[in-house]
Amino acid sequence: LSLFAAILSVAAPAAGQNYRMQISFPGYSGSEALTNFPALVILSTNITGYYYDQFAAPANGGDLRFTDSNDTAQLNYEIEQWNTNGDSYIWVQVPEVAGTKEYIRASWGNAAATNPPPCTTNGAVWTNTFSGVWHLREDTNNVRYDSTASHNDAPTNLILGTAPVAEAGLIGMCNRFSGANALGVNNSAGISTAVATGLTVSLWLKSRVDLLSGNSSYRVLEKDNCYFLLQGTGASGGMNLLVKRSGNFVAGNGTTMISNQWYYVTGTFDGNMASIYLDGMYQSSTNVGGAIDSSTGILRIGSDGPAPGAYFNGWLDEVRISSVPRSSNW
Repeated sequence: LSLFAAILSVAAPAAGQNYRMQISFPGYSGSEALTNFPALVILSTNITGYYYDQFAAPANGGDLRFTDSNDTAQLNYEIEQWNTNGDSYIWVQVPEVAGTKEYIRASWGNAAATNPPPCTTNGAVWTNTFSGVWHLREDTNNVRYDSTASHNDAPTNLILGTAPVAEAGLIGMCNRFSGANALGVNNSAGISTAVATGLTVSLWLKSRVDLLSGNSSYRVLEKDNCYFLLQGTGASGGMNLLVKRSGNFVAGNGTTMISNQWYYVTGTFDGNMASIYLDGMYQSSTNVGGAIDSSTGILRIGSDGPAPGAYFNGWLDEVRISSVPRSSNW
Protein backbone atom coordinates (compact mmCIF):
# COMPACT_ATOMS: atom_id res chain seq x y z
CA LEU A 1 0.00 0.00 0.00
CA SER A 2 1.02 3.63 -0.35
CA LEU A 3 2.23 4.69 3.10
CA PHE A 4 1.44 8.33 3.73
CA ALA A 5 3.70 10.45 5.92
CA ALA A 6 2.64 12.57 8.86
CA ILE A 7 4.10 16.08 9.05
CA LEU A 8 3.36 18.28 12.02
CA SER A 9 5.09 21.57 11.28
CA VAL A 10 8.20 23.22 9.87
CA ALA A 11 11.00 24.19 12.21
CA ALA A 12 12.20 27.78 11.82
CA PRO A 13 15.84 27.73 10.68
CA ALA A 14 18.70 29.08 12.73
CA ALA A 15 20.98 31.60 11.09
CA GLY A 16 22.68 30.10 8.03
CA GLN A 17 20.72 26.83 8.21
CA ASN A 18 17.97 25.33 6.06
CA TYR A 19 14.30 24.93 6.78
CA ARG A 20 13.67 21.50 8.26
CA MET A 21 10.83 19.17 9.16
CA GLN A 22 10.52 15.77 10.77
CA ILE A 23 8.37 13.19 8.97
CA SER A 24 6.95 10.13 10.73
CA PHE A 25 4.77 7.20 9.67
CA PRO A 26 2.19 6.63 12.40
CA GLY A 27 -0.21 4.79 10.09
CA TYR A 28 1.89 1.62 9.92
CA SER A 29 1.27 -0.98 12.62
CA GLY A 30 2.43 -4.18 10.89
CA SER A 31 4.91 -6.57 12.47
CA GLU A 32 7.11 -6.73 9.35
CA ALA A 33 9.98 -4.27 8.96
CA LEU A 34 9.63 -2.73 5.51
CA THR A 35 13.05 -2.14 3.97
CA ASN A 36 13.72 0.56 1.36
CA PHE A 37 10.03 1.34 1.31
CA PRO A 38 8.78 4.04 -1.12
CA ALA A 39 6.67 6.28 1.12
CA LEU A 40 4.55 9.12 -0.21
CA VAL A 41 5.26 12.58 1.23
CA ILE A 42 2.76 15.32 0.40
CA LEU A 43 3.97 18.89 0.83
CA SER A 44 1.32 21.57 1.07
CA THR A 45 0.83 25.05 2.50
CA ASN A 46 -1.69 23.39 4.83
CA ILE A 47 1.39 22.36 6.84
CA THR A 48 2.03 24.85 9.61
CA GLY A 49 4.97 27.10 8.74
CA TYR A 50 5.50 25.66 5.22
CA TYR A 51 5.67 28.00 2.21
CA TYR A 52 7.03 27.39 -1.27
CA ASP A 53 8.86 30.73 -1.24
CA GLN A 54 11.14 29.28 1.45
CA PHE A 55 12.86 27.27 -1.29
CA ALA A 56 15.98 28.53 -3.00
CA ALA A 57 14.57 26.98 -6.20
CA PRO A 58 10.80 27.20 -5.72
CA ALA A 59 9.97 26.53 -9.37
CA ASN A 60 11.08 22.88 -9.20
CA GLY A 61 12.06 22.22 -5.57
CA GLY A 62 15.63 21.58 -6.65
CA ASP A 63 17.00 22.28 -3.16
CA LEU A 64 14.73 19.74 -1.44
CA ARG A 65 16.64 16.98 0.36
CA PHE A 66 15.73 14.02 2.59
CA THR A 67 17.92 12.35 5.23
CA ASP A 68 17.57 9.52 7.70
CA SER A 69 16.66 10.08 11.36
CA ASN A 70 20.35 10.45 12.27
CA ASP A 71 20.72 13.13 9.63
CA THR A 72 23.74 11.29 8.23
CA ALA A 73 22.52 9.56 5.04
CA GLN A 74 20.88 11.21 2.06
CA LEU A 75 17.70 9.39 0.97
CA ASN A 76 16.58 8.73 -2.58
CA TYR A 77 13.44 10.50 -3.68
CA GLU A 78 11.39 11.22 -6.80
CA ILE A 79 9.09 14.20 -7.29
CA GLU A 80 5.98 12.92 -9.03
CA GLN A 81 4.29 16.32 -9.07
CA TRP A 82 5.54 19.73 -7.96
CA ASN A 83 2.79 22.31 -7.56
CA THR A 84 3.61 25.61 -5.90
CA ASN A 85 -0.11 26.44 -5.86
CA GLY A 86 -1.20 23.25 -4.10
CA ASP A 87 -0.04 19.79 -3.15
CA SER A 88 3.32 18.34 -4.20
CA TYR A 89 3.76 14.56 -4.28
CA ILE A 90 7.17 13.05 -3.49
CA TRP A 91 8.14 9.38 -3.21
CA VAL A 92 10.92 8.86 -0.66
CA GLN A 93 12.80 5.59 -0.25
CA VAL A 94 12.72 5.12 3.53
CA PRO A 95 15.48 2.79 4.83
CA GLU A 96 13.14 1.01 7.23
CA VAL A 97 9.56 1.39 8.40
CA ALA A 98 9.11 -0.74 11.49
CA GLY A 99 7.03 1.19 14.01
CA THR A 100 5.44 4.45 14.99
CA LYS A 101 8.74 5.92 16.23
CA GLU A 102 10.41 5.77 12.80
CA TYR A 103 11.01 9.10 11.11
CA ILE A 104 13.06 10.86 8.45
CA ARG A 105 13.94 14.53 7.89
CA ALA A 106 13.35 16.93 5.01
CA SER A 107 15.29 20.14 4.43
CA TRP A 108 15.29 22.96 1.88
CA GLY A 109 16.42 26.54 1.40
CA ASN A 110 20.10 25.94 0.58
CA ALA A 111 20.99 28.37 -2.22
CA ALA A 112 24.24 26.45 -2.82
CA ALA A 113 22.38 23.23 -3.74
CA THR A 114 19.56 23.98 -6.17
CA ASN A 115 20.15 21.21 -8.70
CA PRO A 116 17.98 18.11 -8.08
CA PRO A 117 20.13 15.08 -7.20
CA PRO A 118 20.39 12.16 -9.69
CA CYS A 119 18.00 10.01 -7.63
CA THR A 120 15.08 12.17 -8.74
CA THR A 121 15.29 10.81 -12.31
CA ASN A 122 17.44 7.64 -12.34
CA GLY A 123 14.98 5.20 -10.71
CA ALA A 124 16.92 4.89 -7.45
CA VAL A 125 13.71 5.10 -5.39
CA TRP A 126 12.41 1.93 -7.06
CA THR A 127 15.40 -0.41 -6.76
CA ASN A 128 13.69 -2.87 -4.40
CA THR A 129 12.71 -5.45 -7.11
CA PHE A 130 10.30 -3.09 -8.84
CA SER A 131 10.07 -4.00 -12.53
CA GLY A 132 7.82 -1.13 -13.55
CA VAL A 133 6.22 1.90 -11.88
CA TRP A 134 3.87 4.02 -13.99
CA HIS A 135 2.54 7.17 -12.33
CA LEU A 136 0.59 7.78 -15.58
CA ARG A 137 1.86 11.32 -15.82
CA GLU A 138 2.68 11.73 -19.52
CA ASP A 139 5.08 14.19 -21.11
CA THR A 140 4.15 16.53 -23.97
CA ASN A 141 4.58 13.64 -26.43
CA ASN A 142 2.05 11.43 -24.59
CA VAL A 143 4.72 9.00 -23.33
CA ARG A 144 3.93 7.43 -19.94
CA TYR A 145 7.30 6.86 -18.32
CA ASP A 146 8.32 3.97 -16.10
CA SER A 147 10.01 5.48 -13.04
CA THR A 148 12.31 2.48 -12.49
CA ALA A 149 15.75 2.19 -14.03
CA SER A 150 14.32 -0.46 -16.40
CA HIS A 151 12.62 2.25 -18.51
CA ASN A 152 9.63 0.09 -19.42
CA ASP A 153 7.94 3.16 -20.84
CA ALA A 154 4.54 3.21 -22.58
CA PRO A 155 5.31 4.93 -25.92
CA THR A 156 2.83 6.64 -28.22
CA ASN A 157 3.18 4.08 -31.03
CA LEU A 158 1.72 1.38 -28.75
CA ILE A 159 -1.38 3.37 -27.75
CA LEU A 160 -4.59 1.70 -28.92
CA GLY A 161 -7.29 4.16 -29.96
CA THR A 162 -6.95 7.72 -28.74
CA ALA A 163 -4.55 8.52 -25.93
CA PRO A 164 -6.04 8.26 -22.41
CA VAL A 165 -6.83 11.65 -20.93
CA ALA A 166 -4.66 13.03 -18.12
CA GLU A 167 -6.71 14.15 -15.13
CA ALA A 168 -6.19 14.80 -11.44
CA GLY A 169 -5.99 11.41 -9.76
CA LEU A 170 -5.74 9.98 -6.31
CA ILE A 171 -1.98 10.72 -6.22
CA GLY A 172 -1.00 13.49 -8.60
CA MET A 173 -2.19 12.88 -12.14
CA CYS A 174 -3.89 9.74 -13.45
CA ASN A 175 -5.23 8.53 -16.80
CA ARG A 176 -8.90 8.29 -17.79
CA PHE A 177 -9.61 5.41 -20.17
CA SER A 178 -12.65 5.61 -22.45
CA GLY A 179 -13.54 1.93 -22.76
CA ALA A 180 -11.99 1.91 -26.24
CA ASN A 181 -8.30 2.72 -25.68
CA ALA A 182 -5.22 1.34 -23.90
CA LEU A 183 -1.50 1.80 -23.34
CA GLY A 184 1.18 -0.65 -24.42
CA VAL A 185 4.61 -1.50 -23.00
CA ASN A 186 7.16 -3.52 -24.94
CA ASN A 187 8.35 -6.79 -23.45
CA SER A 188 11.34 -6.96 -21.12
CA ALA A 189 12.68 -9.65 -18.80
CA GLY A 190 11.54 -7.67 -15.74
CA ILE A 191 7.86 -7.99 -16.65
CA SER A 192 8.01 -11.49 -18.20
CA THR A 193 10.54 -14.18 -17.23
CA ALA A 194 11.53 -12.39 -14.00
CA VAL A 195 7.96 -12.65 -12.64
CA ALA A 196 7.31 -16.29 -13.60
CA THR A 197 7.94 -17.47 -10.03
CA GLY A 198 7.35 -14.24 -8.10
CA LEU A 199 4.98 -11.40 -8.95
CA THR A 200 3.17 -8.45 -7.45
CA VAL A 201 0.95 -6.29 -9.65
CA SER A 202 -0.97 -3.39 -8.14
CA LEU A 203 -2.89 -0.28 -9.12
CA TRP A 204 -5.59 2.15 -8.08
CA LEU A 205 -8.76 2.08 -10.16
CA LYS A 206 -12.08 3.88 -10.36
CA SER A 207 -14.53 2.39 -12.82
CA ARG A 208 -17.28 4.34 -14.56
CA VAL A 209 -19.53 1.28 -14.33
CA ASP A 210 -20.13 -1.30 -11.62
CA LEU A 211 -17.71 -4.23 -11.92
CA LEU A 212 -20.21 -7.02 -11.43
CA SER A 213 -19.13 -10.30 -9.87
CA GLY A 214 -20.71 -12.37 -12.63
CA ASN A 215 -19.32 -10.69 -15.75
CA SER A 216 -15.93 -10.40 -17.46
CA SER A 217 -16.36 -7.42 -19.78
CA TYR A 218 -13.57 -5.21 -18.47
CA ARG A 219 -9.82 -5.95 -18.47
CA VAL A 220 -7.52 -3.60 -16.57
CA LEU A 221 -4.09 -5.06 -17.34
CA GLU A 222 -2.71 -8.04 -19.26
CA LYS A 223 0.77 -9.30 -20.05
CA ASP A 224 0.18 -11.21 -23.29
CA ASN A 225 -1.95 -14.06 -21.96
CA CYS A 226 0.33 -14.67 -18.95
CA TYR A 227 -1.12 -12.59 -16.10
CA PHE A 228 -4.13 -10.30 -15.84
CA LEU A 229 -6.05 -7.96 -13.58
CA LEU A 230 -9.63 -8.19 -14.84
CA GLN A 231 -13.27 -8.08 -13.95
CA GLY A 232 -14.75 -11.26 -12.48
CA THR A 233 -14.78 -14.51 -14.39
CA GLY A 234 -17.85 -16.52 -13.52
CA ALA A 235 -18.78 -15.52 -9.96
CA SER A 236 -15.23 -14.88 -8.76
CA GLY A 237 -15.69 -11.17 -8.09
CA GLY A 238 -15.46 -7.63 -9.36
CA MET A 239 -11.67 -7.73 -9.77
CA ASN A 240 -9.35 -10.73 -10.06
CA LEU A 241 -5.80 -11.85 -10.58
CA LEU A 242 -5.71 -14.42 -13.36
CA VAL A 243 -2.45 -16.22 -14.14
CA LYS A 244 -1.75 -18.77 -16.84
CA ARG A 245 0.00 -22.10 -16.39
CA SER A 246 -1.28 -23.92 -19.48
CA GLY A 247 -4.80 -23.27 -18.11
CA ASN A 248 -6.40 -20.41 -16.16
CA PHE A 249 -5.98 -19.94 -12.40
CA VAL A 250 -8.13 -17.20 -10.83
CA ALA A 251 -8.05 -15.53 -7.42
CA GLY A 252 -11.13 -13.30 -7.03
CA ASN A 253 -12.53 -10.90 -4.47
CA GLY A 254 -16.03 -12.39 -4.68
CA THR A 255 -18.04 -9.18 -4.72
CA THR A 256 -19.22 -6.42 -7.03
CA MET A 257 -17.15 -3.21 -7.05
CA ILE A 258 -19.29 -0.11 -7.41
CA SER A 259 -18.65 2.67 -9.91
CA ASN A 260 -16.99 6.02 -9.22
CA GLN A 261 -15.09 4.80 -6.16
CA TRP A 262 -11.34 4.37 -5.86
CA TYR A 263 -10.09 0.87 -5.03
CA TYR A 264 -6.55 -0.40 -4.46
CA VAL A 265 -6.13 -3.79 -6.14
CA THR A 266 -3.11 -6.05 -5.65
CA GLY A 267 -2.38 -9.49 -7.04
CA THR A 268 0.55 -11.63 -5.90
CA PHE A 269 2.08 -14.92 -6.99
CA ASP A 270 4.75 -16.73 -4.94
CA GLY A 271 5.63 -19.52 -7.35
CA ASN A 272 2.77 -21.66 -6.10
CA MET A 273 -0.18 -19.61 -4.81
CA ALA A 274 -1.87 -16.69 -6.58
CA SER A 275 -3.66 -14.25 -4.25
CA ILE A 276 -5.79 -11.13 -4.56
CA TYR A 277 -6.08 -8.17 -2.13
CA LEU A 278 -8.61 -5.34 -2.17
CA ASP A 279 -7.71 -2.12 -0.33
CA GLY A 280 -4.94 -4.04 1.45
CA MET A 281 -7.25 -6.80 2.69
CA TYR A 282 -6.74 -10.42 1.66
CA GLN A 283 -9.60 -11.81 -0.43
CA SER A 284 -8.69 -15.27 -1.77
CA SER A 285 -5.99 -17.53 -3.22
CA THR A 286 -5.70 -20.34 -5.73
CA ASN A 287 -3.08 -23.05 -6.08
CA VAL A 288 -1.24 -22.72 -9.39
CA GLY A 289 1.35 -25.41 -8.71
CA GLY A 290 4.39 -23.90 -10.41
CA ALA A 291 5.80 -21.13 -12.59
CA ILE A 292 3.34 -19.15 -14.70
CA ASP A 293 3.66 -18.80 -18.46
CA SER A 294 5.86 -16.09 -19.94
CA SER A 295 5.98 -14.56 -23.40
CA THR A 296 7.62 -11.81 -25.42
CA GLY A 297 4.34 -9.99 -26.12
CA ILE A 298 3.22 -6.51 -25.14
CA LEU A 299 1.96 -5.52 -21.69
CA ARG A 300 -1.38 -3.76 -21.99
CA ILE A 301 -2.65 -1.21 -19.45
CA GLY A 302 -6.35 -0.52 -19.89
CA SER A 303 -7.25 -3.61 -21.91
CA ASP A 304 -6.39 -7.21 -22.71
CA GLY A 305 -4.11 -8.23 -25.57
CA PRO A 306 -2.50 -8.93 -27.94
CA ALA A 307 -5.73 -8.29 -29.90
CA PRO A 308 -7.82 -6.32 -27.36
CA GLY A 309 -11.50 -6.98 -27.10
CA ALA A 310 -12.23 -5.96 -23.50
CA TYR A 311 -11.23 -2.43 -22.51
CA PHE A 312 -11.38 -0.70 -19.13
CA ASN A 313 -13.75 2.25 -18.74
CA GLY A 314 -12.55 4.54 -15.97
CA TRP A 315 -9.50 5.92 -14.18
CA LEU A 316 -6.20 4.19 -13.37
CA ASP A 317 -3.39 5.47 -11.16
CA GLU A 318 -0.03 4.22 -9.83
CA VAL A 319 0.42 0.97 -11.76
CA ARG A 320 3.26 -1.20 -10.42
CA ILE A 321 4.81 -4.58 -11.20
CA SER A 322 7.41 -6.25 -8.96
CA SER A 323 9.35 -9.49 -9.41
CA VAL A 324 8.63 -10.67 -5.84
CA PRO A 325 5.42 -11.58 -4.00
CA ARG A 326 5.05 -8.70 -1.56
CA SER A 327 3.23 -9.13 1.72
CA SER A 328 -0.01 -7.33 2.60
CA ASN A 329 2.06 -4.85 4.63
CA TRP A 330 3.20 -3.34 1.34
